[in-house]
Amino acid sequence: MLYNEIKILSKINHTNIIKFYGFSAFQDISVLKEFCEGGSLHSMIHNDEDYSKNLPEFNRLRLLFQISEALIYLKSQAIIHRKIEPKTILLTVNLDVKISNFSFAGIHTVEMVKNRSLGNDFKSLKRV
Repeated sequence: MLYNEIKILSKINHTNIIKFYGFSAFQDISVLKEFCEGGSLHSMIHNDEDYSKNLPEFNRLRLLFQISEALIYLKSQAIIHRKIEPKTILLTVNLDVKISNFSFAGIHTVEMVKNRSLGNDFKSLKRV
């Protein structure tokens, strides 16, 4: 999973995605990434409820916009994150979003899109 994260992060570059600086494979694998001193969206919501409840609507919309921008960029690069949640959305002191944790991410190939099933597979549905 760590190799997958390194592979994907080394190929992408976006303002709202955590920056990858490099890695070391000496004994254990260590990954050097951007530090987000604001913590995660999860910790902001759960650890500082007064702050998150009183967060101005402008800032809430700004966070949503930045998350959307990052996801649109990932789609343009044929990357599926697969684990977007408040814990994987990091924040800077200025409330800039940085999407992190690409361990479960995947790269969508043209072949995968051709072979995917759209809608329900009625043969696999069980009768109730």
